[in-house]
Amino acid sequence: MTADELIRQIGHEGDALFRPTLNRKDRAGNTVPFTPPAFNPESMLTARVLDAIAEANSFGACIGLASLMLLAPFVDFARLLLQGTYFPLAWLIWRAERMLSRWQRRSFFCPLCTNSIEDPLVYCPHCLQIQPRIQPTWTAPLLWRCDCDKSTWPTLGQYLLKCPQPLVCRDLPHVTGCLHFHPLRDLAGKYPATHAALVGTSFRTKHAVMAHLFAHMADGFGKKRNQSVPASRISVLELQLARTHLFAGFMNDTSECEAPGERYTLGLCFSMLAKHRKKLYAVHNVAQPWLVKTDVLNRKSLNWKLIRNLVVVLDPKLLGKIDSPQPVPQAETVSRLIRVIEQYCDVQPGTELPHRLAIVLPVPPRHFFADLQKELGGLPPTGAVEGQVQRVVRERDPALYALVRSCFKPSHVRFFSGPLPDTLDLPRTAWLTNVLDWLY
Repeated sequence: MTADELIRQIGHEGDALFRPTLNRKDRAGNTVPFTPPAFNPESMLTARVLDAIAEANSFGACIGLASLMLLAPFVDFARLLLQGTYFPLAWLIWRAERMLSRWQRRSFFCPLCTNSIEDPLVYCPHCLQIQPRIQPTWTAPLLWRCDCDKSTWPTLGQYLLKCPQPLVCRDLPHVTGCLHFHPLRDLAGKYPATHAALVGTSFRTKHAVMAHLFAHMADGFGKKRNQSVPASRISVLELQLARTHLFAGFMNDTSECEAPGERYTLGLCFSMLAKHRKKLYAVHNVAQPWLVKTDVLNRKSLNWKLIRNLVVVLDPKLLGKIDSPQPVPQAETVSRLIRVIEQYCDVQPGTELPHRLAIVLPVPPRHFFADLQKELGGLPPTGAVEGQVQRVVRERDPALYALVRSCFKPSHVRFFSGPLPDTLDLPRTAWLTNVLDWLY
């Protein structure tokens, strides 16, 4: 598959994830609540018989239903009495199971909008109706049933045993969901997830570093060389694109890869599953068009309460430049990102952010970077000494350095630098595994 065909395939499959959109309202036009009511009178036999009488077409059917109406209250009373004996126990088991799942940091996050979902939220595959959170209620302590009576879900075991299906990203009490089908429904709720946002000040350096990071994640990093496999079909295609095309971002124009679809952007949620650690690694690419204006970045923003790791890839040719071909200087790009995070996390300006930041300065093998390579100690494959990288950024781009130091805790900021070859040479970019070790 050629690069153009691969880009079109990624765009086609990425846009397909956004097309099905469910309705947040039920058939009566009311918003589906997040928490189900403790008592639902419509589930009682008496209410069902009354509805059947109202819809009956013959006098004989009405007489038969009216006779059944005499027994319905007694049946409902016996049912409530029986359910009342095991509803408290079912609720306690559900509550304990949910707490254990949260303690294990199992995640149901939505890859499309990074909604930090902590419960399995489902919709009915028959009537496409979004359901409230599945939990024991007085009238449904063990089995939750859709209003169409065609789908049922057990209320117990959904966090630790078997995740209910099909999953959806719906509105939470204080967060708006995207109302799309969950792309990682087979892995949701099984593993903890660690998230990192990838931000670049230019297409070329970001794409080249992105390609090597993706390849290192698949090849394995850390002391135990924990290898990972793509967690979704779209991640398989993006890893293939990284290995065949993106790695040459500094040599070739790869800007067309940034937005392969109408709505889908490259690496919106590149997900990898660690084979041995049983953990999800998620990388969220902040698309370059989002960085043009602060309001655009704010509107397209990710969930910065869920994503606590940032990777900022600098362009060595733009260090300290104010009037450059780029739309904005690198310091302004980082400043816009910080302002959006402050607004999203409700942090006062000037307060240190709780996020961790990795400043990555790749240096391609070009003659006009010879002085920079000398300043960084020759750039061995293991990477330059962090103190040297920090000094270079401070001297060549003091505005960026001052901004980083004032907005992040010193212990939460790391500086990385190393060679960036024109080929996918993982041994020469081994220094990037230090970034992965620190983030994940």
